[in-house]
Amino acid sequence: MNPSDSAGFGRIRSFGCRAMLHCGSALYFETVNLAPEPTDEVPCMRHGFCRVLSVEPLTGSGARPRSQRAARRSHAELVAHLDTAEAFTLAELRRARFSLRLISEAARGRLLRIEEDAETVIIRPLPAARRD
Repeated sequence: MNPSDSAGFGRIRSFGCRAMLHCGSALYFETVNLAPEPTDEVPCMRHGFCRVLSVEPLTGSGARPRSQRAARRSHAELVAHLDTAEAFTLAELRRARFSLRLISEAARGRLLRIEEDAETVIIRPLPAARRD
């Protein structure tokens, strides 16, 4: 191995490849050498076996498509959301993308009251006069 080979400067670094299947699924491989050829039949989670439509190498930051996460909700958004109803379940606030940490900090800051029942957790905003 040459020092120039180990440095990898000036070359495109391979991050594997993606094989797109006929059914729309994608298979990811660590190296291009492991990837099937187009028109090969490969195991498919949906149908048992599917035909490979294309194989494309992945390089750089687009190595694997990652799902885009929504930005974290802020304290101000929680306060605004609490003004929309008299009570919420914990599940409703979680579906609205408020973290447990944010909810518990708001409870410690006396913005809301958490009532634990046998089956559900009810969260009630405190009136504006009592928030101080």
